[in-house]
Amino acid sequence: MLPFAIEVYTAQEKECDMILSEICRRIHGLHISVAEDVWPDGAILICVICGKEKKIDIDECAHYLALGWPKCCSRTMIAKQGST
Repeated sequence: MLPFAIEVYTAQEKECDMILSEICRRIHGLHISVAEDVWPDGAILICVICGKEKKIDIDECAHYLALGWPKCCSRTMIAKQGST
C-alpha cells in the first residue's frame, strides 16, 4: 500500500509543479506587459534626494516591478517616462 501512496503523491507533486511553473510564467508576462504599457520607451529613474538619474529599458522596468525599485540615498527612486 505504501508504494501506491508514494506514486499518488508523486503525481500530485508533479501536477503542482506544473501549475506553479505556469503561474510563474504568467506573472513574468504580466510584469513585461505592464512595463510595455506604462513605459513604452523605457524610463528614467530619479533619486529624490540627490537628483541622480539612471536610464532603464523595458526589461529593467519589468524586473524592478517584480522585485522592487532600486534605492539611492537610502530612498526608493521614482520612475518617469523617458527614452533609453
